[in-house]
Amino acid sequence: MAEDINQALGIQQTDNVEPQESSSQQQVNEKKTDDNSAENTLNTIAWITLIVGILAALICLFTVCWTTTTVVTHHYTYIPDDTKEVTTFNPMGFAMTMGISLSSLASWAFLRVISNISLTLKDIRKNTK
Repeated sequence: MAEDINQALGIQQTDNVEPQESSSQQQVNEKKTDDNSAENTLNTIAWITLIVGILAALICLFTVCWTTTTVVTHHYTYIPDDTKEVTTFNPMGFAMTMGISLSSLASWAFLRVISNISLTLKDIRKNTK
């Protein structure tokens, strides 16, 4: 009876048959061999851009935004009586610092989005095959 069922289903019984991989196992193996080097490179460049931008913004914050000037005071003569250093806030330096930090953040986000779009398109292409 078992032979009749196997014959009706088209199953041949053999003793030395290697198990075939299912389609889900083949997809897993294909995903392991995917080449995502371009996306990995984009992610790396994105993180480097963000880190360098933050460091540059911090450097600009303490060097361009807060400036130290020397003030010389004169009392009734042209001979300097006293000199002192005064730290002043530079609004143009602050604008430049904000521009650097926002542009590095925007570049990081843009590169990450492009990388994620590429990975999503690759997944869609694999799933439609």
